[in-house]
Amino acid sequence: MRDHYDLTDRVTFSYFNGRKCLLENNFKLADRFLSFAFANCHPIYSKNLRLILIYLIPTGMLLGRMPKVAALHKHDLTLYIGLRNAIIKGNIRDVDKAINDHEEFFVYYGVFLVLERLKVIAYRNLFKRVAAALGTHQVPVDAFVAALALQDLPDEIVCDEVECILANLIYDNYMKGYISHQHRKVVISKQNAFPKLTTFL
Repeated sequence: MRDHYDLTDRVTFSYFNGRKCLLENNFKLADRFLSFAFANCHPIYSKNLRLILIYLIPTGMLLGRMPKVAALHKHDLTLYIGLRNAIIKGNIRDVDKAINDHEEFFVYYGVFLVLERLKVIAYRNLFKRVAAALGTHQVPVDAFVAALALQDLPDEIVCDEVECILANLIYDNYMKGYISHQHRKVVISKQNAFPKLTTFL
């Protein structure tokens, strides 16, 4: 490709392939394409840089890389700030609010459903905080229920639902461990219980 196309064509190719890979849930490849497009787009084309970031930012977040607030201000993408902060804190209510507040924008650019996947990372971050606060690798399921209850979610949180969320996080490798249904506890790994997202996505 390098021998036959100039840089402008390669940037365009990478941008569209990055979008395609993102929609196909191939996040690492999407990140590679979109990062190339952003790094090689001429700085004078600010609109193009912003357009690339609309897709690169959620790709990065899905891989555990949160955008810097200064960069979001620079490229007029402050609508991502609330979502970024909510994911870092593990605040599920604020994740929903950040997505829904800008639903029209996200739907227009085709990233709405992609952003919905970020809730999984918010759950992971919340449960990681709970485990760290308790300082044990045997965490009562009720502790996770209580943490979610404090977020004032629109629907009542029940233990079975939280167990289901935890089971999915473990199955998808977002956390290492198992659920002891008899004792209603999550036994998380003593080593690297919450692995980096890039190691398995």
